[in-house]
This record gives sequence, structure tokens and C-alpha cells, in this order.
Amino acid sequence: MILFNKFATKIKLFSLVLSIALGSGLVYFLTTNVSFMKWIVSVVIIFTTLIYLAISIDSDKLGKKLLLNSWYKYIFSAVLTLFLFVSLMGSFFKRGHDLFGIMLISITACIALFCIVLSVTQFLMKSGVEVSTNKNNKFRILYYATPSFVIFLVYLIAFYPGVLSPDSLDQWSQIFTRKFDDWHPVAHTWFIMFTTLLWKSPAAFSIIQVIIMSLIIGYCGYTFENYGVKKFFIYLSVIFLSLVPINAIYSITMWKDVLYSGLLCLVSIYIANIVISEGFWFNSKINGFLFVISSVGVTLFRHNGFIIFSLTILISIMIFKKKLMKLYLWSVPVIIIYFIVTIPVFNILKVTPSDPNEALAIPTQQIASVIALDGKMTTEQLQFFENILPIKVWKDQYNPYTVDPLKFNNQFNRGFLRENRSDFLKNWLTLCIQNPNIVIKSYLKQVSNVWQIKQFDDGITSLYSTSITENSNSLKYGLSNQIISAKLTETLSQILNLSRDSIIWRAALYNVLIVLSLFIVIWRRNYKLVIVALPITLNTLTIMAATPAQDFRYLYANLLVSIVVFLVSFLKLEKHTVR
Repeated sequence: MILFNKFATKIKLFSLVLSIALGSGLVYFLTTNVSFMKWIVSVVIIFTTLIYLAISIDSDKLGKKLLLNSWYKYIFSAVLTLFLFVSLMGSFFKRGHDLFGIMLISITACIALFCIVLSVTQFLMKSGVEVSTNKNNKFRILYYATPSFVIFLVYLIAFYPGVLSPDSLDQWSQIFTRKFDDWHPVAHTWFIMFTTLLWKSPAAFSIIQVIIMSLIIGYCGYTFENYGVKKFFIYLSVIFLSLVPINAIYSITMWKDVLYSGLLCLVSIYIANIVISEGFWFNSKINGFLFVISSVGVTLFRHNGFIIFSLTILISIMIFKKKLMKLYLWSVPVIIIYFIVTIPVFNILKVTPSDPNEALAIPTQQIASVIALDGKMTTEQLQFFENILPIKVWKDQYNPYTVDPLKFNNQFNRGFLRENRSDFLKNWLTLCIQNPNIVIKSYLKQVSNVWQIKQFDDGITSLYSTSITENSNSLKYGLSNQIISAKLTETLSQILNLSRDSIIWRAALYNVLIVLSLFIVIWRRNYKLVIVALPITLNTLTIMAATPAQDFRYLYANLLVSIVVFLVSFLKLEKHTVR
């Protein structure tokens, strides 16, 4: 195609000059360590998007009707651009730029971001495929699972026999003492115990978890290949999920959040299958069995899992009514198993219930912010909170990104808080009314991983570990890491270290991809497929309601499910329904 005929050269030249200006603004905005390579990459990206937009607009003939019918595309791109600007801002305005410099960089960065968002949106809109009825050989699951399986095993060799934090070691101890504590979901502890029947080593758990996570990735690729999504996008997704160091190190980490996130991703794929087939996916009893097993894992492997599953089914009933009756019927055994496990089984095994104060992380953090910043408080309020923790400790230990220094302080009076829970909540609500600015800022920082791609300079986020923590439990059970290949361990450690400061460890990045993909789904009028993102949305909302710290693992599922929603966005359902 000749670009704009006689104006091709002028358009390319104009795009190049504009990309240099916009690219400069973008790279200065995104980083304090400006380098020639970053500048070149930024310019190339902007130049490519400008040329692509020029070609797209030309192919659409710039008709007035088109512009009127596509206004929502530009509005969406503008809104997402503004969100990205705020989300990527970090501590940009504290970098010492003068007012003119800030305005210049901000304007050019916003225009550059808008061009990128618009071009990506335009590209995704043109890349849809009619849903096919292909039924590929199920061995394709192994085909797509192999890259991640191999890479994850390499990480296991490097950090053998796996990664265990203090939480993991506490669960490991419960396996042998048989004194189960639901502080960490007991079902997950039982799963760990099951792996020790095969081999009394954390390596057994790591291998089984590697297999499960790899198969989930493989099933994702297989599913969307069946639906006819272009293999380029499937390969791109599978390669990303295999290579991103987050998946690799988490696959050998003994945290409840890993399997929970993998199963939530799997259930999201199942929901896509169920909705697309209008429930006929359940005609296979194997599919129904796998749905029950995966859903039970979601409900039992994390304390917010049952709420997420229940609300997903309830909202499905409200939206689809009788159309997905098979989904509702197969959900019944999930709910029955959940209550059998958490009531009679827990009672028989004398499981210690989790501390109800764990749900008060956000209120505790906001109270600490008001106290630490000398907000408006009455004498009675100060005296009440003094009973929970000395006021000086409230002030000294307050960290806007984690409540752990407060709730794990040896002076924290959990008993008083448990007995006076209603008074605590009343005083908290009163403080919020008295100090709205302080508590809002406190909350935004506490949940910044949800919305902020580039965190503030003082931000603290717990990412990962590469070893078995040395404490009384690890010493008691003789657990320690073994170096099989020092060179391999060093290399993979360097890769993980290089990734630490990158945006791949920010859940907000994957939330943006989910939002963008959902916009494409809605634009294609595949409204019923929006429900695929419902479980991850509910998961994010529950984390925002009670997150104790900025740990990426709490929102790890967002990474996995964002790829599922991304692949769903390519499907067109107007003419075909798969059964």
C-alpha cells in the first residue's frame, strides 16, 4: 500500500520528527536514568505507532461516518492514557524539573502514550477471528506446556529443593505435628502433606506444582488454538508466560497464592468454554469433574476464594438466568465440599481458626496514618487505640505500604481488638470522617499495586525469595538449599535481580491489559464474555478491601488471567456458538 500517495514521504518525515519529540518526552517521564538506548527504543516505538495509525486511518478512508461511529474508541484511548499517565508517574514530579520542563515532558508523554494506546486498540480491533469448532489433539496441551515445564525445572535445579518462606515453614511444621492452623488455609497445607507421601522433601511439592502450572499454561494455548485465535498471539502468550521470571520462581515457591492463582486462571478458561458453548461444555463428565476440582481448590486455597466463587455463580445466575443451568448444577458439589471440609472436617481435626483481625488490615493502616500524621483525634479515641498499641509505636512503626510492622509488633493487643471489634470499627469510621484526606491517601498507597505501574520512590513491595528461610523450623527439619550448579544459580539470580525494578512486578500493568482487552470484547459486542474477567475482578476487589501489604503474590492471578482475557478479546461470537 502506498502511504497517502504523494504525501508518503512528507508523512514519514513528519512522523519521524514528531516521534523524536514525543519519544524524548516519554523516556524522560518514565525514567530518571536517561540513556541513549532508552531514547532510541522510545523513538522507534512512537515512530512505528504513528506510521501504523497513518496506514490504519488511510485504509479506513477517513470517512466522516467512521469518525462518528468510532468516537468511543478515541474516548477510551484518552481515558486509558490519562490513567497510564497517573499510574506511570511515580515520583516524577519530585525530580527537580522546573514548571516548564514538567509541562513540556508531561504533554509530550501524554501524546506519546495516546498514540501507543490508540494504535494497540486499533490493531486488536482488526485482529479478531470468528470462533471455530476445531478439536485438536489433546496432546497439544503438552506441546504448549513443554516450554514452561522445562524452564521451571531449570529454576528448580538452580534453587533446589524450592523456596520456603517463614509461612511455608510453618505449614511444613504442621504436616508433622498434625496441629493444623487455618492462619494459612489448611487445605493447602494438606496438599503439601500429600506431596510428602511421595517424597518427604519440598522438592516433591515443587515438581508437582511445576507440572500443574505448566499444564495450565498448556491448556490455555490449546483452548484458544481450538477457537481459531491466530497462532502468533497464542505463541506470544505462551512464550511470555514461560519466560517471565515471575512464573518461574513462583512455580517452585511454597505459597498458597501460587496454586490458588493458577486454579483461578484455569476456572476463568473454563468459564470462557462454558459461556461460548452455552453450557454444552459440561456434556463431557471429565470437564465437569475438572471444573469441580479446580473450583474447590479456589474456594479452599485462600480465604477469599469461596466469596469469589459464590459471587461469580450468583452474578452468572442474575445475568444468564436459565441459560447456564449446567454451570449452576456443577457448582453445587463445589459448595457442598467446601462446607463439609470447613465445618465437620475442621472440627474433627481440631483446626485452629484464623485470626479474625486479619480482615482489619486497611482500617488498622488508616488509623495508623491519622495517628502518625497528627490528624484530628479526640482524647477518647487516643485512649482507645492506646489499648491496642502504644501511641508512640503507632507513630514509629507506621509504614504506608504495609501493616505488618504494626500487627506483628509484640505489643499489639490482639485480645483487646478481638473483644472490642465493633468499637474499633466505630472509631475507625469516625476517624475517616474527621480526616478524609489522610485516610484516602493512606488507602491509595496501601493498594497502590492495583493501580500504580511505577511505584513511588518510597514504595515497598515484597516480590519473591530464592531460598529456604533459615529459622527454627528449617533447622528442626533439616531444610536448606543445595547448590547443584553454582553457575546456573548465579545466572538465574542475576536475571531475577534485573527484573526487580521493572514494571512486570506491578499488578497494575496486568490490570491495564485486562481493561484494554475487555474494551475490545465489548466493542465486538461479545458482552457475555465479559464474565470471564469476573473472578479476577472480584479477587482484586477483595484484596483491595483487606490487603495487609504490597506483596505481588496477592495479585499474582492478575498476571495469569490477563493473558486469558487478552486471548478472549480476539474472538467473534456473532455467527457461531461452539458446542
